[in-house]
Amino acid sequence: MSTSSSSQGDIRQVQLKGHSSSVTCLALHNTSTTTTTTTSVLLSGSEDGTARLWDLRQQRASLCILMNHTNNSSSEITSVSFDPPVATATATATLATKKKHNTTAAAVPVSSSSSLPLLQPFAQEYTVWLSAGTSVCGYDLRNATSPIVRDCSVDYTNVFKCEDEVNQISLARSGRRSVFLAAAEDGGVVRVLDTQQPPPQPPPPNHDPNRSSSSSSSSSTPQRQPYRTLYHGDESVMVTSAVFRPPLRRGGNAINTDLVSGGTDCTIHLWDVTRPRYDMNDA
Repeated sequence: MSTSSSSQGDIRQVQLKGHSSSVTCLALHNTSTTTTTTTSVLLSGSEDGTARLWDLRQQRASLCILMNHTNNSSSEITSVSFDPPVATATATATLATKKKHNTTAAAVPVSSSSSLPLLQPFAQEYTVWLSAGTSVCGYDLRNATSPIVRDCSVDYTNVFKCEDEVNQISLARSGRRSVFLAAAEDGGVVRVLDTQQPPPQPPPPNHDPNRSSSSSSSSSTPQRQPYRTLYHGDESVMVTSAVFRPPLRRGGNAINTDLVSGGTDCTIHLWDVTRPRYDMNDA
C-alpha cells in the first residue's frame, strides 16, 4: 500500500495504491464540528473483492476488508457506504437493544465522535457496508484485530433475498429509532429495511408449515417480509442507483425517509420509504 503525489498548477494529485484491480465505488466519511466539515476517511471497493479504508491525512490504507459471501455471488464489490453517524448515547442504547433481542441481524451504528474506548489495536470507529453480487454485509470496525478484516458483523443477504445483482446500497438515519438500508438491484426493484428492527424469527425445529390445527389456522396470518419493495420498473430494468436525500431537521431530530432511484429505463423516481407503494412522481 503506497502513495504518490504530483502538483499541476494549483491542483495537487495524490495516488492511493493498494487495490489489484479496477476500483468500482467510493464513499467519504465527513467529520462535522460546529464550524467546519472535514473529510479524513475514504472507503473504496474494487473488482479484486476487497474494500479498503484510507486515512487521507496520512495517505495510507488502514484496513483491508475481504468480503465473505454466503452464496455464490460475484466477488466484485459493487457498492460501499458508511453507517450514518449517531450520538454515543444512542449507539449505546442500540447495542443494549440488540443484545436484548439476542441477534446480530442489525449492525450498531458508530459515530466518529464516539467516546467508546477502542480496545483492539486496529480498531476504527466506523461501521461500513459492502455489497457484492446479491450479498449485503455490514462491518463494525471496532472489532478489528488485524489490518485484514474477514468476518462481517451483520449479513443481510438472506434477509433481503435479492434475486439479482445489487448495484448500490444507501443508508439514512431517520429520527432516533430508524436507520434505513436500501439496496438497488437488477430486476427493477429497490429493497429497503430498517436495521434497527429485530429480524423475523426462524421457525422452530421440525416445524411443518403445512400442518396446523383449526384453532391456529383461524388466527394465523402471512408472515410479513422484513423489507419493503419499491418497484422502479419491470424485470428488464436495472436500477443502477439509489440514494437517500439529505435529512430534514424536525424538532431537533434528523428525519430522512425520501429515496431517489434511477435506472436503465431513463427515469428517476422519488419515494417515501415509509409508504413503499407511493411513488412521488405520480403526485
